[in-house]
Amino acid sequence: QQTVGKAAVGGPFQLVDTSGKKFTDKDLLGEFALLYFGFTFCPDICPDELEKIAAMVDEVEKGSGVKIQPVFISVDPERDTPQKVKEYCAEFHPRLLGLTGDVESVKKASKAYR
Repeated sequence: QQTVGKAAVGGPFQLVDTSGKKFTDKDLLGEFALLYFGFTFCPDICPDELEKIAAMVDEVEKGSGVKIQPVFISVDPERDTPQKVKEYCAEFHPRLLGLTGDVESVKKASKAYR
């Protein structure tokens, strides 16, 4: 098997979950995860995409038995408090993990997963 290169997507991050506990990229090791970057005040695109993600996660798990961890990372940490992210994520999927953090941490994660 021939490879051409390695995708330069991803990297370490340190954010907080919806209970305010530290959460890093290492907390996702050993499982499949699908990361989505958005914000809770997004009127159209984010809700539509999160509904698609929720349906896809359920469909893949049902068809393959493979568990996928959906993750929502806020790119608007100044408005998206952990509580607001928690309430927002609950609207889409029971296991949608919401993350936020300070501006610099969110910027670093966003850039790594561009």
